Amino acid sequence: VWDGNGEPIATIGPGAMLGNYASFVRGVQHDPQQAAHLLARAGWVIGSDGVRVQNGRRLSLALIAWTEFDKATLEFIQAQLATIGVEIQIIRSPDTASYQARVEAGEFDLDLEGPNQNDANPIFLPALRFYSKSSGKTVRYFFLGSQFDEIIEAGLSAKERAEVMRRSAEAQHQLVDVETNVIPLAGLKRIYAMSDTIRDFDPHPSILNQRWDVVSIQR
Repeated sequence: VWDGNGEPIATIGPGAMLGNYASFVRGVQHDPQQAAHLLARAGWVIGSDGVRVQNGRRLSLALIAWTEFDKATLEFIQAQLATIGVEIQIIRSPDTASYQARVEAGEFDLDLEGPNQNDANPIFLPALRFYSKSSGKTVRYFFLGSQFDEIIEAGLSAKERAEVMRRSAEAQHQLVDVETNVIPLAGLKRIYAMSDTIRDFDPHPSILNQRWDVVSIQR
């Protein structure tokens, strides 16, 4: 995956954060034939140009993404979905502010992100992005409902780490396997490039915790 810099993943964050409970989350398998079958069964038929239609409506979806993702990544997703008759309109954002404005306004159908585990709490990501009581401005587009909220609240109030891990796995099972609100594509390594004059750079797995104040340049 990604020239050896990634790996297939079923969870929305590092599987290691869930321990043995990671197996609760099966993930979404790449199965174009099954996808095409499900679309046809739902009434979406292939049109003359290869895009599925239903009652005169084209199956055309708007894809936005974090600015870190290059055009080729978005085009790869576009090409894969085209094989099953789904048209993807790629909407590139020139900067983080414009992307954030679009996602907060709900101006998208698909949103490609690269979240990372910013702290040691196993239920951090599910609670931050998909819990209805989260303070995030985009939660109204992503939250699942009362059953999911109950799982999150049980995890947030748990005293033992193992119980938090289990609840996070249950929440991610709902997100990925049951509702398919999220489709994990790959777990990616964070890559940095630097010249041989750079000193004291210590890469951190969490981008928000990466320190730059200790980096120096050898003259």
